[in-house]
Amino acid sequence: MPGITSDATADLEMLAEGLFTGKSAKELDDLNAKLTGYVNLIPEPGLCVKMKDKSGKKLFLNLCTSDRVPALPRDISEEELVAALQADDVSFKVPMSIGEPHNETDHAGESCVAYEVVINPTLFTKLDSSEIFYQFFLSLALEGMEHKYGLAIDRNTTVILRGKKFYGTLMEQRVRTKPKLITELGRSVFLLLLSVSSTDFGNQNLQFR
Repeated sequence: MPGITSDATADLEMLAEGLFTGKSAKELDDLNAKLTGYVNLIPEPGLCVKMKDKSGKKLFLNLCTSDRVPALPRDISEEELVAALQADDVSFKVPMSIGEPHNETDHAGESCVAYEVVINPTLFTKLDSSEIFYQFFLSLALEGMEHKYGLAIDRNTTVILRGKKFYGTLMEQRVRTKPKLITELGRSVFLLLLSVSSTDFGNQNLQFR
């Protein structure tokens, strides 16, 4: 097949075979992700954080999970994180997918905006049980949202909505299975940005603006 490598041809044959041999949807999704480098997912709800931007507009961060998002490259303890922060020497990669904003309505009937940030379930378990990891990760997520969408978030307004795992409707995300862009955020912490705009397939939507 001209212009297609033997590996790609083999993958195409595997995908075609799967359509006719009763492979599971998960197996076909895995083959599709291998071929395209992308996967569509609807994240699992985790927790919801309410906040405002500096103009006073209400925002919601739906912190969600998916095993399609890579875990931390290596596990670190709370003690390691504290020591690294105190030494101003934090250097590890944090994979997350920051989804597109979607308009919602709050309980007072006022307009607001919600965002999904998706991480691996193992990382969610860690920050859900550690205030230090939660605060550290939240600062990364908010900074990522600000860079990607030009927001100015008032950090003093962030509140976890206890008993509420998400606000509005969780939106499908198109996520890179192998992140190609690594963006540095402050103290040598690297945010692996995985999300892709549903309206634009190009790499420019992976760049912080």
